[in-house]
Amino acid sequence: MIEYGSHIPYLLTNALALVLVFLAFKKHRMTRLIFILIFLLAGLFNLYTILVNPEFFNYYADKAFLNIYRTFISGYFSHHIQLVVGLISLGQIIVAILLSAGGRFVYLGVAGGIVFFIALIPLGISAAFPAMLLFILALVLMQYRFE
Repeated sequence: MIEYGSHIPYLLTNALALVLVFLAFKKHRMTRLIFILIFLLAGLFNLYTILVNPEFFNYYADKAFLNIYRTFISGYFSHHIQLVVGLISLGQIIVAILLSAGGRFVYLGVAGGIVFFIALIPLGISAAFPAMLLFILALVLMQYRFE
């Protein structure tokens, strides 16, 4: 169940994911630009958040539907939030750079984006599921159209 007040970001994220799936068919360059912005802004947001409110990320421990995620988040992750989220942020920014670089680097960016979204799926509704599946589909369609 979605907590009160969190339904708007959930709906907006899923709406964006649907829009990207449709855009990927006809406007693959625009889709790529939007993904570049998504990964860049998410990476910067996460970096900012670990500096001002790192405990924010502990919220996800109870929300994950895989026990291994709950254990990791409430264990190692909770004691090393800045390190783990810092590395995640770096990965997001690298995906944005790869997607913007063009050529063969786009393949690596798409692969990195897919891995990132797959890793979020076990967070379930906290990661706006099923948006992550739609984002993966949009990346694949975008790459297919990009070739």
